Amino acid sequence: MDYRGVLSPNQIVQKLPSGFGLVWDVNTNQYENSEEYAKYNNPHKVSLYIASGLPVIVKRGTAIATMVQTYNLGIIIDSLDELEEKIHQLTERQLDGIMIQVNHFKMLLTTGFFTKHAIIETEFQIAMGYPERSLFYE
Repeated sequence: MDYRGVLSPNQIVQKLPSGFGLVWDVNTNQYENSEEYAKYNNPHKVSLYIASGLPVIVKRGTAIATMVQTYNLGIIIDSLDELEEKIHQLTERQLDGIMIQVNHFKMLLTTGFFTKHAIIETEFQIAMGYPERSLFYE
């Protein structure tokens, strides 16, 4: 482990090395409920890596894997054993596409888009009295 001290949120996104951000708990099913928990958890590390301009590597079947796949933000694998092969299989064009998507998502994250969206959505639901309806989605 290489401890590099305490960094502010703005500093940490600038200091991460290039490459991919690994979002992984364990590479085994031995921990009780870890697989089930991962189906619902959206790790904050994903936001950190994307805000730093890094594509992510996530485990298939996790809640965050759906977002990564939908927006082409990185690589989805079943096991860390397949990671090296997956990275080597990426073409330059595929990696460029991932990086474009990561940079678009980075802009949305770092400008507060998702927070603003949540506030507007909540205000709409309160004002209209429709907690089950959305202003933006059906």
